[in-house]
Amino acid sequence: MRFIDPDGRDFTDRAWDQIIKLSKDISMRMWDNLEKIKNLNNEISAGGLSTKQLRKKRNEINKLQNENRGLVTTRDEFRTLAKSNQVYDIYTDNSLSTSGPVFGMGTNAGGARYNFSNGNFDILLPSSGGLSFLAHELKHAYQFETGNFSSGYMINGSPFYDKHDEIEAYERGELFRGPTGKTTIQSLPSEYDNLQNGPMDATRLPQIILTTPGELQKLVTRTRSAFRVNGITYRF
Repeated sequence: MRFIDPDGRDFTDRAWDQIIKLSKDISMRMWDNLEKIKNLNNEISAGGLSTKQLRKKRNEINKLQNENRGLVTTRDEFRTLAKSNQVYDIYTDNSLSTSGPVFGMGTNAGGARYNFSNGNFDILLPSSGGLSFLAHELKHAYQFETGNFSSGYMINGSPFYDKHDEIEAYERGELFRGPTGKTTIQSLPSEYDNLQNGPMDATRLPQIILTTPGELQKLVTRTRSAFRVNGITYRF
């Protein structure tokens, strides 16, 4: 049986640089949102607003509060990854991007995958990508950590990678000003057409497989993949 034993690993040094950058953005945005909420509440308390104006300001408050909840969730997921015994790495890699006929007309693309050479989970970012790329791919890292995402060679993403994983990642990217309108199965880019619809994750496995390391090892071998279950990374 091949699995990675817990040994206190988390993010690489260069990954921490990226996490700190995103964490600073989260803190600044949360503080700014709280100030806006405070000002809106002061305007409401001052009175003199029409029903329409009052409804608009309350909707703005709800939007800001929802955004802050999403930011807190993102920060909490970083902490989960930091406590993991799985190594997570983040670095610049343009191999997934494409060049256009003239400069600036290509497409930027990032990626998240288990590195079968060194046992790390890699997050690849295009050199001109913003925080939305990082947030999107970090969502996949969290999915991997919690048994919702597998990385491997099956074209349909078996056993756990599916279209719902991408929907969650695009939703997270939107929170950091990434592309919008890609948060349904129908609206996902065509590159995900071959993925299973899902949702599929480790919790949906039969109990006998979920609680038997030997059966989990058979599953990663059969699907040529890597995934985490109960804090252990299994790989073929």
